[in-house]
Amino acid sequence: MIRANLDAVYVTFLIFCRVGCCLMLMPGIGSSRTPFRVRLLLAAAVAVSLTPLIVPEMRISNIGLSKDELLAPIAREIAVGMLIGLETRMFFSGIQFLAAAVTNFIGLGGSLENPIEETEANASIAHLATLAAAVLFLVGDLHWEVLRGLVRSYLLIPPNELYWEEFGVNRLKETLSGSFLLALQIAGPFIVYAVAINVTFGIANKLTPQIPVYFVSLPFVIGGGLALCYYGLDEVLMLFQQGLASWLRQG
Repeated sequence: MIRANLDAVYVTFLIFCRVGCCLMLMPGIGSSRTPFRVRLLLAAAVAVSLTPLIVPEMRISNIGLSKDELLAPIAREIAVGMLIGLETRMFFSGIQFLAAAVTNFIGLGGSLENPIEETEANASIAHLATLAAAVLFLVGDLHWEVLRGLVRSYLLIPPNELYWEEFGVNRLKETLSGSFLLALQIAGPFIVYAVAINVTFGIANKLTPQIPVYFVSLPFVIGGGLALCYYGLDEVLMLFQQGLASWLRQG
């Protein structure tokens, strides 16, 4: 009876390791703005809630409580949880990176603002895009898709089986490629705008060297970029939400 209780506690702790590491990197919930105790209690509550769903999928008959068998499954669960959370985080890193690039394209790269969702100062448009993406991630119930993915992951990687490093590297490579391709598609109109308007004013500068075209053109570049952000930000964020939701449902 005591051994059965210890097995149940150990299995629950293994689930907590995978779920907790995933939530630690999940956008919104894993933000540094969320207090540490809140994140810890939330991870524990989610792990306990998912235990009845996950235990039937786990092969717990070979999981022992000897000293040699305790640490290896725990380390694998931590690695798998971090992998799943990191894959989701890559989509937000991609949109944050290209939002900062877009800010430079439209002439606002020198204005760094205080962080909102992240910890480091960045361009205002990058903060706005990251915060809006995190809100859509939670409002659109995409965090539930991450939890469903956690439950399904126990079919592919049971806790008592060896974790394939090649599988993790391939997954990270595919996710990184897909996330930055999605971010590049989103930032495409801004890149085209930046190239077109800078080429235009560059030609104007060559034709009229007596006029400081750079200082004259900067307000127009910024105004056109802000207008493009105003009219296209909704579509950009919806495209990002649809792309992330499609990846979560497939993965």
